[in-house]
Amino acid sequence: MSLILKRLGVAVAVFVISGAAVFVATVFLFVALYFWFQENLSPPAAALATAAVLLAFAALIVVLGALLVASFKRKPKRRFDWLLELLEAPDGLSAAALGNLIGRRLQTFARENTQATVIASLLAGLAIGISPALRSLLRDILKD
Repeated sequence: MSLILKRLGVAVAVFVISGAAVFVATVFLFVALYFWFQENLSPPAAALATAAVLLAFAALIVVLGALLVASFKRKPKRRFDWLLELLEAPDGLSAAALGNLIGRRLQTFARENTQATVIASLLAGLAIGISPALRSLLRDILKD
């Protein structure tokens, strides 16, 4: 567990330090922009022009963030339609056909959600590796 906390600590430190560096670089960028404007404008006009550029930059970041968040939204869909179709299947549908159908649905889910599938597999492997009772249960199931 301490390895995970160490990695988390390093990741947080990297994020904070790089964020601070980006902030300082942005401040220097806008100070340089002010000095560049000051060569051609009076100091109050240069400050006003720099503030306008800074506000335009902030608005651009807000718009890009809103577009990014909008792309993350999932489209509403009925997640269990396939199960309802399976329950309404004709009586002649065999157990092998049902297993095949469920297997295909699980494979599609695994392909669409690779990160969740890998995490679930790792957690299942961890649980089986830690618990002797689960290991013996799995061994008994596989023997039959």
